[in-house]
Amino acid sequence: MNSAKRNTRWLLIVTLLLLLLPTAGRALWFYRGNYQPPEIASIDEFQISLPATTPNLFNDQPRPAAFRSRVVIDLAHGNNLHIDDLTPLRDRLTARGAKVINAENSADLIDALRGATALVVMAPTETFSPSELQAVQAFVQDGGRLLIAADPTRPASTPDKTGINDLYDIFFPLSAVPAVNSLANAFGILYFDDYLYNLEENAGNYRNVRFNTLEEHPLLEGVENLVFFASHSLQSNGTSLITGDENTLSPRRMGETDLSAAVITSENRVLALGDFTFLTPSYHTIADNDRFLSNIADWLGEDSRAWDLWDFPYLYTQPIDLIQISADPLAPRLIADFGALQTEFASADLTLTLSASPAEGHDSLIVGTYQDSKQVADLLKAAGVTITLPQENTATPEADSTPSEVNDGATSSITIAGMGTVGMEGIALYVLDRRSEATSLLVLAEDGEALVDALVRLLQGEVNSCLKAEGLMLCSNGKGSRGLGLGDSDKGKSQARDGEVNILIIANDDGARGKRTSANEFEAALKSEYAVTVWSLDRDGVPNEEDLSGYDVYIVSTGDYESEATDNDILNLLDETAGLLLFGAQPFYTFDSGTFAPVNDIEVKDDTHPLTDGFREGEVFSLTASESKVPALVIDVEEWFNNHGTAQSTVVLMRGPESEEPEAASLIALEDSETNQRIVLGFFAFYRLPTDVQETLALNAVAWLLEQ
Repeated sequence: MNSAKRNTRWLLIVTLLLLLLPTAGRALWFYRGNYQPPEIASIDEFQISLPATTPNLFNDQPRPAAFRSRVVIDLAHGNNLHIDDLTPLRDRLTARGAKVINAENSADLIDALRGATALVVMAPTETFSPSELQAVQAFVQDGGRLLIAADPTRPASTPDKTGINDLYDIFFPLSAVPAVNSLANAFGILYFDDYLYNLEENAGNYRNVRFNTLEEHPLLEGVENLVFFASHSLQSNGTSLITGDENTLSPRRMGETDLSAAVITSENRVLALGDFTFLTPSYHTIADNDRFLSNIADWLGEDSRAWDLWDFPYLYTQPIDLIQISADPLAPRLIADFGALQTEFASADLTLTLSASPAEGHDSLIVGTYQDSKQVADLLKAAGVTITLPQENTATPEADSTPSEVNDGATSSITIAGMGTVGMEGIALYVLDRRSEATSLLVLAEDGEALVDALVRLLQGEVNSCLKAEGLMLCSNGKGSRGLGLGDSDKGKSQARDGEVNILIIANDDGARGKRTSANEFEAALKSEYAVTVWSLDRDGVPNEEDLSGYDVYIVSTGDYESEATDNDILNLLDETAGLLLFGAQPFYTFDSGTFAPVNDIEVKDDTHPLTDGFREGEVFSLTASESKVPALVIDVEEWFNNHGTAQSTVVLMRGPESEEPEAASLIALEDSETNQRIVLGFFAFYRLPTDVQETLALNAVAWLLEQ
């Protein structure tokens, strides 16, 4: 029994030794001897230094504005702004005496631009409409200044149909680049849908790029380095103000360096910034950002507008005296409406008072009828204007020739030197006089009622149809006036004379897939030569036959929108006697055969056709990137037209060597022998062409269409 117990005890001991042996072996192999931990110095919290960015505030000493500055802030395009984002800029502008105006909707924006000196568009997420673009382009052309800023961290919001899109926007942000490009492209500026980064020169983060390559320009006076906190790269036909070094790169523009983060164009009137965050608190205090902010405020605060009489009443800079030159009592309507006139002037920060004569240090608004024109003979003569009245309605003229002359017949007329003569009936005359320090504006009409109507028209800015020259304007109420293109005319609309040809541009901008049409580009190219109207399907709806009547040329622009089956319904309503230009990657036309492929460049195939006047055969034009990536239509011209009746076609432009399907037709001129109609078909987005090529091609196309 004792022997059995002893054997059992030894068996247990051996078993335990076998189990412990591997553990002991590992311990002896890896832990030889006793471990002695090293001595570690205690942490001194006061000696710890973390990388920090020191605020660098600029001692802003604003120069007082020489003129009234009115800066409009665009808030009409879903601008992705946070509270106080604009506070630093607003404070700097206010310190310079500028009045800052918020434009909450499209109507406010267009109206505010009449009296503005600068426009600020920050982080828009909704595209600009054709009418808005027209107003902004006219504003800049008139000397106004435009600041555009976008930011990769300020995306657009997804249209909320369910009420739960906040998380979707966080994980799948929608780019706002198409929205900002809808404005920037009108001034030759392109924002890329990217961000700049630098692994070497940055402020604590690779996307916080530090810029040291700065152009010598007043906007960068005193600025040595800037930090942008996530910036798009830009491209323009202007000057790059801020350029990245060889280590500043873009994930979307591989292999490219010298990338621009800020450009200025349009004769130093349009400034585009790739980052918006650097202007906001407290990012504006980093590096020389604050100094740059002050320089931008100086630039925006300057009044560089070329004010003329159609900018009424903002052309005035002093209190205004309203002076009636007639000896008769004031016109009843003028008395009744004087309070309303004062209110309108007050909204422009101006004062209007009745007076018998202009006071010292005051501007003046002189009103009267043509029968009183002898009292302002000197002013009319200086402007080259002659008023001719019937014998019974005027006194005998002075011995020397004066602007008010006697006519033995019954005809009254207005003659403007170098321009011609217009009948006086139904016409209001506006003459601006700046020969002295005071500004004077003369308004003449047939009678008191017509005079008040002329003032109201001027105040409301309804002068687009008026005949304008520097310091002069003639406006017709449409009743019986002839000459100089005003009122009734013996000339037909279809004659190709400047201002007498009516062109309707239909923007097919309501498609499910697409980014932009080329309506704005066509309008910009043609509006100086012709009377142009833009109809947006998205804004104005589908036009009816009455909406489409009375035009000499139709331009239907689909841009880079994908065509839809319903698009062709509008074509059936167009006047077949008018010229027709269909242009887009997939234009308004039913092509029952063809393929689709990207197009990158265009080559001149036939330089003998009027459409290519000014181009040479073999000349290649690179296209900017398509914003929607919708591929362009490729058709077999010979096959398609052999199957479709009587139209004879000429291919004048074709796809270039860098495009898929090179040498396929890109622009076709059609002449239909049955209807005698001319049609131009373009198979790419017109906005992608270089600006100078756009203008030449558009003018050539309209001239050829009008010859039918």
